[in-house]
Amino acid sequence: MSILAQLREKRNSHVTEMRNLLDKNKESWNGEHQKKYDEHDQQVQSLELQIKNQQRQMDLDAESRFGLSDAPQNSGSHKPGELNIRSMMDKWMRRGDNALSAEEWTAVRNTMSTTTPAEGGFTVQTEVAATILEAMKDYSALRASGLPEIIRSGMGNPMQFPTSDGTAEEGEIVAQNVGASDQDITFGTLSLDVYKFSSKVVTVPIELLQDSNANIEAFVVQRLAQRLGRITERMFTTGTGTNQPRGVITAASVGVAAATGNTTAITYDHLVDLEHSINRAYRTP
Repeated sequence: MSILAQLREKRNSHVTEMRNLLDKNKESWNGEHQKKYDEHDQQVQSLELQIKNQQRQMDLDAESRFGLSDAPQNSGSHKPGELNIRSMMDKWMRRGDNALSAEEWTAVRNTMSTTTPAEGGFTVQTEVAATILEAMKDYSALRASGLPEIIRSGMGNPMQFPTSDGTAEEGEIVAQNVGASDQDITFGTLSLDVYKFSSKVVTVPIELLQDSNANIEAFVVQRLAQRLGRITERMFTTGTGTNQPRGVITAASVGVAAATGNTTAITYDHLVDLEHSINRAYRTP
C-alpha cells in the first residue's frame, strides 16, 4: 500500500472514531469525551496536512520526471505562447475539470472534434431519425378537381359506349297537306380500352423492414401510390390515344388562337373567348 493510501486510511479511522464517540455519548457528554474527541481531531488535521504535502510532492515528482511543469519551458519544443498539452492532460487527470483554465479548455476543444472524423468523430455514435425527409411535387390536379368520373368494369375488359351526334339535326316547317320528311338518328360507338399501369418493382429486404428506424413499409406503399398517380395523371391529360389513353388535352379542340404577333400576351377578351368557345350545353352544368 502506498504512503498516501496509508495516510488516508488512518485519517478515515480517526474520523470514524469521532463519529462513534458522538453517537454513543449524546446524553452523557463530559470533559473526558471532549478530550478524546479533540485528540482525534488533532490527528485528523495532522494527517490531512501530511496527505496534502504528499500529494504535492507526487505532483512535483511527476512534473520533474515527465517535463509536465506548468511554467514555460525553454527546451525549444514549444513555440512562444503555445500550451503544453501533456501538462494540461496531467492536471486534468490529477485534479479534474476545474484545474484547467478557460484558455486551456479552448485548446482542448480545438484539438478534438465530434464532427471531424480524424479528430475523434469516428467514435461518436450517429443517430437516424424516424422521419424520412421526402422531396414533394404535386401531380394530381385532374384527380383532385373531382371532375373525372370513375367507371369500373366487371372483368377489366374494354367497355363500349354507344354514341349519337345530333348537334346538326333540327326540325322543319311543314306546309298544309304536306307530309313530313324523314331523317333517321345515327349511332356510333366509342371504345374505352384497357391499360395496365405498374408502379415498377421496389425490392425491400426483410432485414431493412426489421431494423430501420423509419416505417419502411408505409413509406414504400406511399411511394408506389405516387408513381401510379403520376403516370395516370399524365396519360389522362396528354395521352396520345395510340397504345395509351387519350388525354383530355389531346381530345380537346383549339378554343381560342391568339392573333398573329400576339402569342405571348393574354388579354381579358382572350379569357372570355376561351370560356365561351365551349358550347353552352357543356358549360351550363
